[in-house]
Amino acid sequence: MENTSVISVLKTFSKEEIKEFDKFIISPYFNNQPSLTRFYEELKKHFPAFEEKKVERKKIFQAIYPGKEYSDDTVRRLTSDLKKLMDNYMYVKVQDSNPVEARFLRSFEYSRRGLHKEAEKELEHIIKMIGETGPISAEYIKNRLDYEERYVQINLAKNRQSEISHNFKSEIEYLIYHFILRLSYYIHNIKVNKVIFNVKESAFINDFVSAINLEKMDKLMAVSDETGETRKAMRIYVLFILNYMKEEDESYFAELKQVLPEAINYIQDFEKYNIYQMAEAICWQKMTTIDRERYRRELFEINKLRLDAGVYLPDGRNMRLLLYRQILTSALQLNEVEWAEEFVAKYSEKLPDNIRENMTKYANAHLMFERGNYEGSLAMLNKVDFDIFTLKFDVRNLTLRIYIELNHIEEAISLIDTYKHFVAKNKGVSEYYRNITGNFLKYCKNIIDLRTGKAKLSAEEMRREIEADNSVNFKSWLIGKLS
Repeated sequence: MENTSVISVLKTFSKEEIKEFDKFIISPYFNNQPSLTRFYEELKKHFPAFEEKKVERKKIFQAIYPGKEYSDDTVRRLTSDLKKLMDNYMYVKVQDSNPVEARFLRSFEYSRRGLHKEAEKELEHIIKMIGETGPISAEYIKNRLDYEERYVQINLAKNRQSEISHNFKSEIEYLIYHFILRLSYYIHNIKVNKVIFNVKESAFINDFVSAINLEKMDKLMAVSDETGETRKAMRIYVLFILNYMKEEDESYFAELKQVLPEAINYIQDFEKYNIYQMAEAICWQKMTTIDRERYRRELFEINKLRLDAGVYLPDGRNMRLLLYRQILTSALQLNEVEWAEEFVAKYSEKLPDNIRENMTKYANAHLMFERGNYEGSLAMLNKVDFDIFTLKFDVRNLTLRIYIELNHIEEAISLIDTYKHFVAKNKGVSEYYRNITGNFLKYCKNIIDLRTGKAKLSAEEMRREIEADNSVNFKSWLIGKLS
């Protein structure tokens, strides 16, 4: 029974949740089948491992119905009924973990029954819980929109249209805010996935957004002495959209840097993580379209700000692998080696347990390389054991640079060849990665040709070509090799 949905759900239960479900299943309101209770009790004996050989259908059936002939239909029915009971339990858990949503549901039910006074009391509790002016998050904007909509509907049912003009306007305002915020999230995700995973953009959505007068929207949201905190915070999302859609216009990035320090004070802590992620993505975009080195420095400064502010744990416990990798590699490409060493020493422990050891080895391999310990770097890199798409590029890039530093020419040429095949055959490699990887391999081969006397260009000609190329990583290292 290991692969059934019931077992899959039970495996996620904590000891406390098992105790809660014990009480849930014996409640006559939820369950009036003694056989279902016995079925659950037999399954529970195998908690938490639920080993497949031990959780065997026929053994479970005989424990519930001693002496009876096995019936697969009965086991299937019990499994289905237990899953329905678990679904009800999950619904109760959601209400416990999201009291605002629970009060919205109660307000709706009271209103449906014509109990408008009780429905309004639930809304009063909601506005006290979420606050009338924030701080802002996607959840807060959605809750305010739902609050205004429910308040309007309740008072329309009570024939109090004349008293809710303000709420009508607030509902529309929060609808606009909700649209802006969700749109900024979508554009962020699709732009990032395009760069990393070669995901195509939606022509319809791009055309739709382009048809919006974003510049006028920004002026409407612009900060003044009379602007409320909500609008100040929401302007950040408008500027994100403008930065994404107006890729080569740097004025919106400058404006974002100016307003972000104050506006972020009006944003909830967990939402600040999303803000910094979008700011990071915009820097990557500007690296590609404007100036890689300049906007890598901007990204480095944003990384320092987010670390100083403690905004790097999306779940409150662990740092994500890709964020750790981005912060480390951005610092090293700017030759901020000492800062990178301090980062690794302080923040490696923030990584999840299952990747911490490998990522620390990965980081130390890069640091050894920067300190000139190429043999040690290669040895450390060979100890790294993971299969993560983005890091496959990093490992190959570092290995190739080590071979060139150690003058292992044959190994370097062989790696360049296999690396090219990897990129060519892998359809998941985006155009961005194809460009920067192809250029990096080209310049590495040029350096090797210089050393072996096969170069068609002089070192100075190569240097000028690299300096003029905005689509290559490790630019300072490559130029250093030409010296």
